[in-house]
Amino acid sequence: MGSRKHVFRRLAVAVSCGVLAAAGGVAGTGPVAAAPAPADQSAQLELMTRLHTLTAAEGLRGFAGSAFDPDGRTVRVYWAGDQPSTLRTFASRLRSGVTLSVVSVPYNQEQIVARARALIKTAKLRGIPIGAVSSTSDLRGLHADVEPSATAEQRAELRRLGATEITEAGAMVPLARYSDSAPFWGGAVIERPGPVSGSFAHCSTGFAARTSSGTVGMLTAEHCGANRDWTTPTVLGLSSVPVGRSNAGHATTDSMLITNRSYSAFLYRGDWSSGTGRQITSRSGPSIDQKVCAGGGMSGEVCNATVHRINVVGPNGAGPGYFARTSSSSVPLAGQGDSGGPGFAVAVSNGNITALGIVSSAYLTDRATSCTGGTSNPWNNSVPARECFYNVHFINVTAIEAALGVSVMTIS
Repeated sequence: MGSRKHVFRRLAVAVSCGVLAAAGGVAGTGPVAAAPAPADQSAQLELMTRLHTLTAAEGLRGFAGSAFDPDGRTVRVYWAGDQPSTLRTFASRLRSGVTLSVVSVPYNQEQIVARARALIKTAKLRGIPIGAVSSTSDLRGLHADVEPSATAEQRAELRRLGATEITEAGAMVPLARYSDSAPFWGGAVIERPGPVSGSFAHCSTGFAARTSSGTVGMLTAEHCGANRDWTTPTVLGLSSVPVGRSNAGHATTDSMLITNRSYSAFLYRGDWSSGTGRQITSRSGPSIDQKVCAGGGMSGEVCNATVHRINVVGPNGAGPGYFARTSSSSVPLAGQGDSGGPGFAVAVSNGNITALGIVSSAYLTDRATSCTGGTSNPWNNSVPARECFYNVHFINVTAIEAALGVSVMTIS
């Protein structure tokens, strides 16, 4: 069910911003051409949500990744090693019209991520300007990005080190709703003091999560600033509201938990000025060709995005995650100030929200000429040199949950 939270509107902010933290889910706003109706992936999304729950509950180790076929009724699951009887039973009991196709691959997800990190480490030691590394689309090899400065010899060396595919990409950069109040939601702008007096670093909230001891907090990106006090931004003379304090975080999954206030399993929907939202109903991992959204606080919600790479490890080791992108003829997916914001899927059949990841970084080569909403979005005017991107790296919520010892909160 939808919900309305605030009477405050997102208005122009006078901010001295010397620092912007990682970008996260960006939402659409402003005069943009209508996007085609998204394919109905509701049945596929439900299947994968159930499968991720099963693999976690049973401790199954062979899962490598998944992909959605365009028919809307078939999911390909890549599995390393023998298929357990639990998986075969699960496949045999699927509801009519939904098909699970299991494809055998040499490595499971943990092994793929370990190989990607090893490749990045070795490449850096040898001076190769490497970017992100992920599995190939068939999940049988490694796909490596290199900066344009990489020589032919360095690219050949990458292949010898195990890269099956190599593409060029520029350096990756991290990407910081603003009048939120307790209980805090995902997709809101938060700020902390920057390194220069009078400056602020901005990020976005992701998903509410609960620790094993029962403490409730809010996820965001670790690169935004661990062990810091966070508030809502000061806007039009309004006093900022404490959002909480971040913990030490986990650099490998670029995630941390903000606690000490109250938080809700809702996230903002709509553009940068929206005061309405919807509850999170489930959590899952991403699938290739899955339609997804991002919801960073500065950009708002953008849903015309597709997952095109999974098992992604960034050049700084952050992951595993996924790359999702919008087309260059569409609106950018996320921008600076959106870091830590939610990445999610929306079921066409009922509007239910599935948490998938949080925004971490983006390639400079996928930079847009303008940010979502143009001059109608005051964040694009208030934050100096704000940049937005079509192709964005998200960290999987399933990896974050394991690293931080938390569970993303959902409401049935």
